[in-house]
Amino acid sequence: MAQAQASAATSRSRRTVHLQDFGAIAAGYTEWVLDRPLTIGLFQAFVDELAPQLSGRPGAKILDVASAAGEPAFTLARALPQARRCLLRQPACMHSCRLGRATVYATDIAVEFVGLAEQRAVRQGLTNVVCQQADAERLAQFGDGSVDAVTCCMGLMFVPNVASAFAAFRRVLRPGGVLGYRLAAGRGGTFLRCP
Repeated sequence: MAQAQASAATSRSRRTVHLQDFGAIAAGYTEWVLDRPLTIGLFQAFVDELAPQLSGRPGAKILDVASAAGEPAFTLARALPQARRCLLRQPACMHSCRLGRATVYATDIAVEFVGLAEQRAVRQGLTNVVCQQADAERLAQFGDGSVDAVTCCMGLMFVPNVASAFAAFRRVLRPGGVLGYRLAAGRGGTFLRCP
């Protein structure tokens, strides 16, 4: 019992440090990392792999965890059918003609990142993105079986208790939902289907 309490206290302490650190670097990170061609391509490749797995789910709800200032949530939101061309079922629609209108939740534990994500969503004209603060280890704002997909691209390394985060991902996924994550830069993500 004492060991479990000590572990919980350590996790809370790490979370507090992460919040302070991420709050302090949010603006610089957003400018330096998210708006660079290298990372934009990385997020696009991740979304290209995920999109076909969401076909046949009109009105899908996708939860992006540790989204920082909105990636890969924004890239995913742009790939979803908000443009007229998708209704034409042309190959250029990047699989979105099969997805139906969806909502992407861009979440991060640091309120500073959430604020930057909201600003970026407005600047980019994204109407199918909801930006909100959420702890990856709990996802308390999301009910059991409430989302069709959970994504986390290069964010798990910042989560103090990854096992708790995976338990939260599993809890919020609907049966048949998709978990997609990437741990480091490079092509390819890991995609798992929830039973």
